[in-house]
Amino acid sequence: MSDPHSTRLTQPYTTRRIQQTAKDYCARSGLKRTVHPHLLRHQMLTYLTSEGISDAKIQLISGHESRKSLEVYQHLSLESVEKEYQQALRAFEV
Repeated sequence: MSDPHSTRLTQPYTTRRIQQTAKDYCARSGLKRTVHPHLLRHQMLTYLTSEGISDAKIQLISGHESRKSLEVYQHLSLESVEKEYQQALRAFEV
């Protein structure tokens, strides 16, 4: 006799199941803000970009057809450029 749960575990998640999972984790974490799956996706792809994962790999992971669409994940902040900025200033000093 086969386990009915084993089939369910091998099937792709439905959109509704992903929404329920995000809501559940949000509730368990104590967050007061509503978290939608797209926000989690955006945050993860932004994080992978900041960690130096190549655009080609992020494109594969995210399913984006165009690399141009990845620009939304490439946030620049002062913290992310501070090291290079300081190096440039030291090189400029005579």
